[in-house]
Amino acid sequence: MGIVRFKDLISILDEHCFQQNQSSQRASSLSMYDFVYLPMDYKKFAYENKQSNLGYAFVNFTTARAAFLFFKRFNERKWPGHENWKFCEVAKAQIQGKEALMMKFKEKVFRCVHPSFRPVEYRPARDGANHEGIKGISVGKFERGGDA
Repeated sequence: MGIVRFKDLISILDEHCFQQNQSSQRASSLSMYDFVYLPMDYKKFAYENKQSNLGYAFVNFTTARAAFLFFKRFNERKWPGHENWKFCEVAKAQIQGKEALMMKFKEKVFRCVHPSFRPVEYRPARDGANHEGIKGISVGKFERGGDA
């Protein structure tokens, strides 16, 4: 079983942040994230009822240090749990910061009823240890369409 679903990506992010934060002495250097979007293949879900991502994700870490630590651990490494050739490539996005990501996606129309197919904002940010009490807030607009 590979990383296909949103919850799989969240598990990896939570585990990574939790491990990084075990050795951190200062609150200002915690590894945390506050926005995640894993684009999914709506048509495959609608017609085959299979969840399949498009092969990339947007993750906003709350500090440059947190992003660097994720890059250092995952870039050019095989994805955990994947039985095939899938490797992670971490790249700087053209859109930087939670506010800019929120602006990009808040007016976007998502034609899939499945909530984990849409971008999610976290308030407060997730640090891997606090995942139990933090619910994600879907970003964007839902409109029933022909695809899903």
